[in-house]
Amino acid sequence: MAKRSPGRHSSRRRSKRSTPKPERRELRISHLGRRGDGIAEDDTVGTGGRVFVPFALPGEVVEADVAGNRGKLRRVIEAAPARVTPPCPLFGQCGGCAMQHLEFDAYRDWKYQAVTQALANKELDVAVDPLIDAYGQGRRRVTLHAGFDKDGTVHVGFMRPRSHALLDIAHCLILEPAFDNINAIAARFATPFADNAKQIDLRFTATDTGLDCDVRGAGRDLSYEQRVALADAADDDDLARISVAGETIAERRKPVISMGSAKVTAPPGGFLQATAMG
Repeated sequence: MAKRSPGRHSSRRRSKRSTPKPERRELRISHLGRRGDGIAEDDTVGTGGRVFVPFALPGEVVEADVAGNRGKLRRVIEAAPARVTPPCPLFGQCGGCAMQHLEFDAYRDWKYQAVTQALANKELDVAVDPLIDAYGQGRRRVTLHAGFDKDGTVHVGFMRPRSHALLDIAHCLILEPAFDNINAIAARFATPFADNAKQIDLRFTATDTGLDCDVRGAGRDLSYEQRVALADAADDDDLARISVAGETIAERRKPVISMGSAKVTAPPGGFLQATAMG
């Protein structure tokens, strides 16, 4: 809730923002936004003439439920040549990936245009090389979210698009093989917090010496029982390190990252490029 500015008149009556009722419309997508949404130019919507439709591509005619300047894709009437079948069966349900439906060369061009346009907006004339695919074996960093039922049941997964609702995911295609069993591991590390947290984040990093996990959202005031449970889980799953809000709970061995000839131990929850090749 916003605070009133001192000395400024403010009515005590607060108007409730009404959510526009979605209207099903047929739209033609003209281009992609910087976040990957398809953008339709339509002066009749009364929102600056632009409607943002996730998972729609330039050149497509789509049917969407439009509320304000947001559209929810219902079906593709005329598909773009660059549209491909997403490799992940949960694409569109999971909020982790946004562009698996776009052919790679078109994806590369979109990313290139995003960089050059950002520079042009600042009146910077800079040469930009083509995008380099730095996927490698996949992502070596992942954040899983854990929520708890009233009976203590743990749910682990990613967030759904534009939502705080959890989506259980058995396997994620874009992660390194080191994360093949990551959901079960995350559930074990989340269990000690079932009685005193509504939702926590578990940030995992695959290092040269094993998995490193930093738990966020649980606070720092851990009980003795919680610390023991986390240390036991680290033993059971052979983690290199487990920490909570940056505080190391158990370090069985240093989580080492190779950077060329250097061997670096990253701080708990520290930033790291998402892929080793990157």
